[in-house]
Amino acid sequence: MALQSNGIAAALLLVLSMTPASAANQWILNNFADLRIISGAATGVTTVIYPSIVLNATCSGGNACYTVFECDPTNCTNPNYNDQRVAFVDTFVGAQVPDGKFGSAILINGDAAGWNDMLDVFLSNVTLAPDWPDWIDYSTTNLDGITLDAGWPDLPTRGGHVYAEDVTVACPSIPPVSCWAEAALDVKPLALQAVRLHTEGGGINTLKLWQPGPHYIINSIINNDRYVEAPPIGTDGGLVWSWDCSKLVLNIYNSTFNGSATLARNMITCEVPGNPTINYLIIDPTTTGEMHQMFTH
Repeated sequence: MALQSNGIAAALLLVLSMTPASAANQWILNNFADLRIISGAATGVTTVIYPSIVLNATCSGGNACYTVFECDPTNCTNPNYNDQRVAFVDTFVGAQVPDGKFGSAILINGDAAGWNDMLDVFLSNVTLAPDWPDWIDYSTTNLDGITLDAGWPDLPTRGGHVYAEDVTVACPSIPPVSCWAEAALDVKPLALQAVRLHTEGGGINTLKLWQPGPHYIINSIINNDRYVEAPPIGTDGGLVWSWDCSKLVLNIYNSTFNGSATLARNMITCEVPGNPTINYLIIDPTTTGEMHQMFTH
């Protein structure tokens, strides 16, 4: 691993210098004020039981540093499915340790069969530096920045959302590392709304958006070194992946993709072929009322 234990503090300072100074999202603080708060430093796999907020926290090590469940996985006798929400504010995760084929800095547990299928995830001023090894294949390096398996709709009337501002997935290691191996963000919920999202690395995928959306990418910088010289080959990889290209809707405002103000069609891959709808907005949608109110502060 590029980050050794005696270098974690230095790496933390380097990564935090890449993100905006925190102005804690007041909407999140107000709406999560009466819930469980997880703060301070954690090491290894750390269970977060929703509804809760991870605030002013750091986590290092483990194959899934923060792992979100609906109840204590060792004694899950009365799971809480009524208030499906979790927030991460002013949080850093880094220096992960692979353990088997799966891994992520933050893992939100769920599936396509109804487990945690209404979970909404709120992220503000979050930096993920998992420092995963290079991509090999799904059997050995299915390693993400954040894996959002909850909120995956099992019925047309179900499904969760991801609301993210000032989220960075990047690993300023020397020599450079891929940072994430599979996806920077692996998003199973209905929609991603991202403001000032920043990715730097070289995984096979960047934004993995399973559902049609509409997804919002606003004031963001989406970079992936793997695709600077050539686009992905086949139905996997690129700057955006979705299951069905014919249904995918992206609303983009003031964002760049490997330095380009537009997202090239050959940087989008899908399992089901088709032409995605890409709307390049001329008005910041955080000011129009169409996005979540957490972004209006």
